Amino acid sequence: MGRWVGGLTLGGGHGFLTPRHGLTIDNLLKAEIVLADGTIFEASDDTNQDLFWAIRGAGAQFGVVTRFVSRAHRQDKVWSGTLAYPADKLPDLLRFANVLYERPNPDGHCFALGIGFGPDETSRVVSAIPLFHGSKEDAKQCFSGLFEIKATANNTEMMTTAKTNTLLNSVMDHGIRRLMGSGNITMPLDIEAMLQTAETFWEFCESRDGMGKSVLAIEFFPTDKIREVPQDATAYANRGDYYDAMTSFAWENPAYDSEIRQFNRSLCKRIRETNGYSATAGGHWNKGPVGVYINIEADSISPKDAWGVNLHRLRELKKKFDPNNVFNKWHGIAEDTAGTG
Repeated sequence: MGRWVGGLTLGGGHGFLTPRHGLTIDNLLKAEIVLADGTIFEASDDTNQDLFWAIRGAGAQFGVVTRFVSRAHRQDKVWSGTLAYPADKLPDLLRFANVLYERPNPDGHCFALGIGFGPDETSRVVSAIPLFHGSKEDAKQCFSGLFEIKATANNTEMMTTAKTNTLLNSVMDHGIRRLMGSGNITMPLDIEAMLQTAETFWEFCESRDGMGKSVLAIEFFPTDKIREVPQDATAYANRGDYYDAMTSFAWENPAYDSEIRQFNRSLCKRIRETNGYSATAGGHWNKGPVGVYINIEADSISPKDAWGVNLHRLRELKKKFDPNNVFNKWHGIAEDTAGTG
């Protein structure tokens, strides 16, 4: 199992197969974890159930997981790939997203939308990555709306899901400064508000050199499977009826660090307030989903913003399994030191 799978799992685990199989943690059967005092535990639904509950969503706060046992699923090839569109097609693509949302989708077909720049890193571009479980012919019928919008590039084909996960590698290469953040959107989309958010994102990146690999993305991944699991069944507290939106800023000049961090927070907040679900409004995190996907939150956030209704139980378990708070990086459980997004 690659290192990235372990980190993905401990914070929840979203991906193109989530609409079919739920979160990665919902397919975790057993784990071996080394605690701060060197004690090795095996955790599952049958053994050390409290620890198993905690590591599924807050694993980085309890120890080092050295072994995962996960449920496997047969996965045939899918129809997927990237379609690129000029920026003026964004309204049509958002309207397509609203139409797709209204269709029955028991098979977990999905697509992601990326708002960013072309290979020249200056031209505004919108990209779509659809994924369909079935034949090319059936896929084109399901996603016919995408093909009615004139694309400038289209490399869709039958491929493995592993290849689908590489389609954004070109904008995620190493060697530059990066920052990510998370928001969410509820459906149907408020198209005008989303267009204004996209314009704000583009203008910010264009006014600074070397930001052409930055992306604002929306994962239109149905959440029915996620929400089949109760909010308090695992530590993961983001099981809501909304889609993930995420920012990925890329730049080279360290002089931009502070303003990009500030802009990232404000943009994610704007997305939640104009097009999404804001968990902190009225203290909803006390009883509902938090609206934040902690795996892509680069900055530390308030524990109650990260774990909401599950925080009290997590803190009690933290006292039991890591009383000296050795594992305290990123989003801490023990202390509420970070600000609310």
